[in-house]
Amino acid sequence: MPASPPKPCKKQGCRAITTNTNGFCDAHQDDAKKLEEQYKRYRQKRISSAQRGYGTHWQRVRSWQLSEHPLCEICKHAAIVVHHKDHNQYNNSPDNLMSLCRDCHERIHKRKR
Repeated sequence: MPASPPKPCKKQGCRAITTNTNGFCDAHQDDAKKLEEQYKRYRQKRISSAQRGYGTHWQRVRSWQLSEHPLCEICKHAAIVVHHKDHNQYNNSPDNLMSLCRDCHERIHKRKR
């Protein structure tokens, strides 16, 4: 397998070039390990989408909504999120659903991205 092309280190402010698969230069491998451990702990604590109330029925509703309305209803970019207008995750009627891009969805919920 050919070596990957050199890329800048992912550590903010580092100007080194690396071909390491994790994207960090040799000097910042400890930072890469710390990030990996943080991510593992996050994934272990996070509950599944089914446990949050988004099971197979929701997956079918979401797929249908995105196939019928593939563009964000606000900015017309590609939609990847289905939003409940009334914020009730159990009200899956078509008039309560909006197809949105990630940025518009975060803006509606006033979250930073």
